[in-house]
Amino acid sequence: MDSVDLSDANLSGKNLNDAILTKVDLTSADLRKANFYKSDLRGAILKSADLREANLVDANLYAADLTEANLQGAHLSSNGTNLKYANLSSATLVKLELNGSDLTEAKLVAADLSEANLSNANLSKADLSEAKLHGTILTGADLR
Repeated sequence: MDSVDLSDANLSGKNLNDAILTKVDLTSADLRKANFYKSDLRGAILKSADLREANLVDANLYAADLTEANLQGAHLSSNGTNLKYANLSSATLVKLELNGSDLTEAKLVAADLSEANLSNANLSKADLSEAKLHGTILTGADLR
């Protein structure tokens, strides 16, 4: 599904596990409670997507554009999620479990990470300017 346009699609609750969705445009898509287990979302465009309570366990979000996306209540890998080079600017990541995730060089400008768990996450060279970090757990995180 390389370079497919699914912007504004309603995929709420759909089972998309193991899907190859590299570079797919899901701008403003309704992805609430969708199942992306082990899906390949490298370079996907998820701007303003509603990913509340979506299953992203073992999904690959390398270089995905999640600008202004809502991931509140989304389920991510307990052993870490690949968000390396992802753009999460102005995204809602409140109370998200990102422990052990790779956010190397990720853009988190003005992202709301309130009460999120980023313990042991790799945030090296990540841009956290203007990010909301109230109550965020950063124990053992790499912030170099």
